[in-house]
Amino acid sequence: MSTASQLLELDHAKLVKSAESFGIATDGKSDMQLSDAIEKAAIKKTLRAEREAKAELDKEYNDTLGVLGKKKRRPSIQDVAMRNSRKVIALFKNMEHPAADGEDGADLMFTCGQQSFHLYDGHRFVMPECLVTDEPMNQTELQATLQRFWEGAGLPTKRAQSQAISDLLQLSLPRRCSYPIHELRPDPRDNTRQISVLVRNEPRFFFQIMGDAPEDAELGDLADPDNASDALKTNEELIAQAMAKPVKGQRPPKRS
Repeated sequence: MSTASQLLELDHAKLVKSAESFGIATDGKSDMQLSDAIEKAAIKKTLRAEREAKAELDKEYNDTLGVLGKKKRRPSIQDVAMRNSRKVIALFKNMEHPAADGEDGADLMFTCGQQSFHLYDGHRFVMPECLVTDEPMNQTELQATLQRFWEGAGLPTKRAQSQAISDLLQLSLPRRCSYPIHELRPDPRDNTRQISVLVRNEPRFFFQIMGDAPEDAELGDLADPDNASDALKTNEELIAQAMAKPVKGQRPPKRS
């Protein structure tokens, strides 16, 4: 898939031709609007192809289970959590391999339970809240649901509650996917030497929850706004806007 920066290197005629191949209306659209629409269309096409391929593999797997006479398996705790989690629209930013030098940040592919995700840096996706929140313990209703799941599996109440809490913490990508930051500090047992001490954990991935997703939205789908003005602005755009605004208390220039 071409990145937005690579698309902008094409002349207008080539952008129009590429857009038309995706069925995108091109009349009156600038090069920026065309490249944005083409990038989104390419992502949607990729996600659709990946979903269809997975559905075919799942069908073959289930057919094989049927031939072998295997009984239907109990759902995984990940699938139960995602099924009962609030659907949200979340902006994904790859902090481990961020965008740089005009290139996009690295995309992220992973599987949770039976659900596969393919997230592109700087884009919004339909996600279960349990995967993208950095405050997993605020999901009290989901915690209660997971506790009932474990109680149904035979765990005593206290153990089921503890396991549900552990599940919520493990599902949260911002908490689970991080790398340690160490610093040299004086050794409390010998102040003549220094030792490496863990001071914090930095998240590898950042998610900004933009709001609720439609109930019928499919998990993992692209959820970028159609209106480019609603998308996340670049640093350059924000700087230009800030420079154009009059400083508070400063008089506007006199008209000649």
